Amino acid sequence: MNEVFDSSRLELLNEAKNFTNWLYSKYKPHIKGRILEVSSGVGTYALKIIKDFPKNDLTLTEYSEEDVNELKIRFKNEKIRCKKLDMNKKMDFERIGEEKFDTIICSNVLEHIENDDFALSECYKILNKNGKLVLVVPQNPKLYSNQDKALRHYRRYSRSELIRKIEKNGFKIISLKNFNNLGILGWKMNKNSNKTENNPKLIKIFNIIIPLIKTIDDSISAKFSGLSLIAILEKN
Repeated sequence: MNEVFDSSRLELLNEAKNFTNWLYSKYKPHIKGRILEVSSGVGTYALKIIKDFPKNDLTLTEYSEEDVNELKIRFKNEKIRCKKLDMNKKMDFERIGEEKFDTIICSNVLEHIENDDFALSECYKILNKNGKLVLVVPQNPKLYSNQDKALRHYRRYSRSELIRKIEKNGFKIISLKNFNNLGILGWKMNKNSNKTENNPKLIKIFNIIIPLIKTIDDSISAKFSGLSLIAILEKN
């Protein structure tokens, strides 16, 4: 898993505040206790967590030491830990899991991990009893495109595949929901055009109309497949 995210994509995500607020709102109610965020990037979601859970112990992670150092600089005035975590390295898990966590947030990361079963099993080990793992993953293998390749995705998940891997690694499913149904239209357009990059103008337009998209998404998400799946899992 080399250079999972480039800075331009992360900065673009950071600009899409309506979208990131929407996604964050979906798992915020499940955050508790000692928190670990996997692949914190430029801190888009970390800032939201710090604001909403100022008294909670928070650990941010990144794949490379260079990116960890960037996090330390960015959050130097915050009482948080910044650690290196390659989800395919047992040593990294052992290094950060000396004190177990109550919540692990793994949003749009697992698809970048070659051995995702190993990553799930290690997350299970470093959770406290009844601790929760928040997973956000891209859905529908048929949508796999050049953009997925450019993002270094090993896969897009089917619901059945994700459930199988979740249960194989000991987790209890609290909820498993479709997310961003209308986003499938834009992804299909990109796939058909063989584009590998997001169009910044389209991202800005998408961000502006998020309030409308949210309303539609909430009404159809139970019936139709979304661009992503959000899983809330509990350690038995």
